[in-house]
Amino acid sequence: MWKEQYYKLLFSINKEDCNFEKAIILKSENIPLSLYKYRAVNEYTLSNLKDDLVWCSRADTL
Repeated sequence: MWKEQYYKLLFSINKEDCNFEKAIILKSENIPLSLYKYRAVNEYTLSNLKDDLVWCSRADTL
């Protein structure tokens, strides 16, 4: 899994195995460009659609 390789590139015990630049490239190749949080369909969400309302969450609450 890429996360294990990423961790090893950043936090290896052997200094020779650490490679910050390679870790950043690996991360950018595997992180999605966007994150979405979906909600259940209920009265509240249908009302928001009908009234053209959009509610946004803070990123730290996703």
